[in-house]
Amino acid sequence: MSHPYFFINFDDINDSEILIEGEDFEHLAKTLRARVGDIVELSDNNRYRFTANIKNIEKKGAILEIIKRKEIKKDFLQLDLFQSILKKNSMELVIQKSAEIGVTNIIPVFSSRVIPNEKPDNKKYIRWQKIALEASKQSKRNHICKLCPPENINNIDLEKYDLFLFAYEELSDLKTDKKEINKCSIIREIIDLKNKKPDYSAGILKIAFIIGPEGGFEREEANLLISKDARAISLGSNILKAETAAIFAASVIKCALS
Repeated sequence: MSHPYFFINFDDINDSEILIEGEDFEHLAKTLRARVGDIVELSDNNRYRFTANIKNIEKKGAILEIIKRKEIKKDFLQLDLFQSILKKNSMELVIQKSAEIGVTNIIPVFSSRVIPNEKPDNKKYIRWQKIALEASKQSKRNHICKLCPPENINNIDLEKYDLFLFAYEELSDLKTDKKEINKCSIIREIIDLKNKKPDYSAGILKIAFIIGPEGGFEREEANLLISKDARAISLGSNILKAETAAIFAASVIKCALS
C-alpha cells in the first residue's frame, strides 16, 4: 500500500515525534484528508527515512509518532542534467521526469538558441523548484532533486565530473586538435568509465550530460564542449525533441548503472 511521502527538516524531528506544518500539512489534512492513525513516510533529505503514524491533528500542524527509522544508503552516483532552457511546457516536463528518474541536480543553461522570452524570472524559477520537489515526493526519492541556478554554456565547469556527455549530430564539422572524434553510444561510454573505475561503487561517480534547446547547439558551442573534453554521444538514428532527449539519456544512464 502506498502512503503519503514528505521531506522534512531536521528541526521538525523531536526524539520520537515529527511535526508537519505549512503546505505539507495543508496537503496532508485537506487534500488527502488524513486521520489520526494513518501511516506517513518521510525523508530528512540527508541521513534517514521514517515511517510514522499520525498521533494528533491540530489547526496548523500534525504530530507524527515515529514507528521506524532507516538510514539512507549513500548514493554512489551523482547524475547532473545541464538543460538548455526550453519552452514552458517542455522545460517543466524535463524537470518533472528527470526528478522522477533520479537526476541529482538540474542546471538550466543559457545557450545561443534559447528563446529570449523563455529565460527564467524569479516566478518561473520558483515554479521549477516546486515541480522538482513534487516529483521527488511522488517518486519517493531519498533526496530532493535540486534545481540549481542557471549557467551560461561558456562557463560550465566540466573538470569536476568523471564523465561529461553531449549529443551533437554534425561531428564531422567540428574543429579539434584531436585526430579523430568518434560519436559513441551512452552505454559504451558508461562501460568504458566502469572499466576505468571498477571500484566506483565505493565512492561518488560524477556524471553529467547536456541537452541543447530546440534547434540544438551552435557549432561554436559544440566545439567549446569538445575542447573541454566532453564526450559526444549518439541517442540513436531518430531525431529526438529536446525534452525526449533529456528523459531518454537520463533513463539510459541510470539503467546502465543500476
